[in-house]
Amino acid sequence: MHFVFQETSSATTGEKPHINSVGAVPTGGSPAMLSIGPIWTQVQLPFVSLGTYAAGEARARFNLGFGRQVLEIAGLSVINYAKRVRVSDLPTTTRTGYDGREVDAPWRLEAAKRIEKFRKGDLRVEVKDLSGRALPGASIHVRLRRHAFGFGSAMSAQMLTSESPDAVKHRTSVTELFNKAVLANDLKWAFWEKTETRRVTMKALEWLDSQGIEVRGHVLLWPSWQKCPADIQPLANDPA
Repeated sequence: MHFVFQETSSATTGEKPHINSVGAVPTGGSPAMLSIGPIWTQVQLPFVSLGTYAAGEARARFNLGFGRQVLEIAGLSVINYAKRVRVSDLPTTTRTGYDGREVDAPWRLEAAKRIEKFRKGDLRVEVKDLSGRALPGASIHVRLRRHAFGFGSAMSAQMLTSESPDAVKHRTSVTELFNKAVLANDLKWAFWEKTETRRVTMKALEWLDSQGIEVRGHVLLWPSWQKCPADIQPLANDPA
C-alpha cells in the first residue's frame, strides 16, 4: 500500500496530529502509527493478502488520532507483486511514534524525580548467624521477585500463543516487564463467540496464569449494535 499525506490544521492540544493505524481490510494489512507534519510525506506499507477479493470487497482503513485534525491523503494505491517479491524486501515506513518518545524528553526527567520520591525507600537488613549474633560485613544478594505495583499492558492472544520469532520475543518481554495484562480484543463479546478465537484466548489466559500475571477483560458491552455479535444485531429494533 502506498500513499502520501500532510496535515492542514489541528487542535491546539499539544498532541501531534497522527494516524493511529492504517490497515487493509479484510486482507490482513499492516497497522502503523504515523505522525503527520505540514509537508507531504510518503508512506509505504507492505502486507500479504489473506485471499483473493473482487472489486469492492477489500478496503483501506485509516484510524485517526483522538484530537481534532484535518489532513489530506493522496495517491493511494495498492500494487500486487504476486509472488515475485518477498515482503521483507519491500520498503516500509516505520512507526513514527509521538512527541516525547525521545530518550531525553523532558517528562522523563520529571518522572525519574517522582520515582525517587514516591517509589523508593530505605531498607535495613540485619544478618545474624544461627546463634543470633550479628555478622558485620556479611555479603548478601537480594533479587526482587515481584512488584507490588501493577505494571500492565494490553496484549494480543495471538502473540501470546504463536510460535513465530516475534511472538517468542514478545512473551519474553511480557514476563520481564509486566505483572498485569488485559487482552485488547479477545475477551470482547463478538470475539468470544467465535469458537476458534475463544480457543486461542483460553490458551493465552492459561499462559498468563502460569506466569503469575493477573488478567482482566476489556469491554463487556460497546454502545453500538455494530460491535455486537452478528446473531445479536437483528434484535436492534426489537423492543422485547
